[in-house]
Amino acid sequence: MRSCTLAMLAVLVLAAVPAGPIRGALEQVTDWTTDEWDPDWSPDGETLVFTSDRSGTMQLWLLTLATGEAEQLTAMPEGAIHPSWSPDGETIAFEAETSGNQDIWTIPATGDTPHRVTTHPARDESLGWCCGGARIVFDSNRSGAWDIWTVSRLGGDAEPVTNHPATDLAPDGSPDGTIIAFSSLRSGSYDLWTVPVAGGEPTRVTSHPAEDLYAAWSPGGDLLAFESRRSGNGDIWIVPAGGGTPRQITDDPASDALPSWSPFASRIAFFSDRSGNADIWIVDVEPTGTPQAPASFRLAAYPNPFNSTVRFEFEVAVAGYALLQVFDARGAPVATVFDGEVSTGRHLATWRADGICSGVYHAALAVNGARTVEAVVLVK
Repeated sequence: MRSCTLAMLAVLVLAAVPAGPIRGALEQVTDWTTDEWDPDWSPDGETLVFTSDRSGTMQLWLLTLATGEAEQLTAMPEGAIHPSWSPDGETIAFEAETSGNQDIWTIPATGDTPHRVTTHPARDESLGWCCGGARIVFDSNRSGAWDIWTVSRLGGDAEPVTNHPATDLAPDGSPDGTIIAFSSLRSGSYDLWTVPVAGGEPTRVTSHPAEDLYAAWSPGGDLLAFESRRSGNGDIWIVPAGGGTPRQITDDPASDALPSWSPFASRIAFFSDRSGNADIWIVDVEPTGTPQAPASFRLAAYPNPFNSTVRFEFEVAVAGYALLQVFDARGAPVATVFDGEVSTGRHLATWRADGICSGVYHAALAVNGARTVEAVVLVK
């Protein structure tokens, strides 16, 4: 059962990058004497897979966020790095070296025998998922230059996506499975680019003389988180996937790198050496300047505080689709109160908080791209 939390936070899907600072609260989620990095969220938002050498070699570990407990997932003879969770949550892909050859492997998220996906004598690295989880996207120098490739999650022949003499690396597939974001030197410095999975002419997303690396798609597919040195050291930034003005998320003299979005889009996991060695951190990316919902789009809750049942009232100006959810501090939904089409006017929905701990919760209502939040206090 999910543990009780007295301070609950709302989670909203970002639709654009607002102007102004977006630096949110930080949480350190690992604190080990060895180095730990490469975090990636499980699709349900409850677990992080990451790389750690706490066992003596680089291996994959699973961190249960609700308890803080970590368990080792892999025991590869020469180590395992760069994990990436499949969209269905059943499989974790990773890199491993065998007899001096770096290849792509997979392992069930519950643990079992690893499966070798690629067997090419060149190096296959920096992977993600695409095509709805049917294929794994990675970078490789098998063509002589570093390019982006895809391969079936079961193995077989790999197919090239890019073919350029400059270095293309660190790919990540969009949530809808059709676009790949990657970093490239083709402009003279590392910038973010996107390209259709089927191949074609890439689109440049960022343009800066500093290094922009390790793009990670937001769950809605509208934003990219990335690591950049444009502020003088490694920090986490976000940018609209179609291009635009980047916004800085972290700001620390230490190195912050390898971002991974939570499935609810309000938090980004990354690794940082700000504590003295590399650990996994999470930053809240909800901007203080989030645009407010129109005056004709309102959400109210009563009674508030409440003992067991709270009634939500919301009003919309234009008919469409509405989603009303309650979220916990980890970004996981506690309840879906309403999910469906709505007509113009006033609507009511009720949430009965059976089995839920006392505390401050936030309800998030999204209608036709607009959104608003209402805090509710459960007192038992």
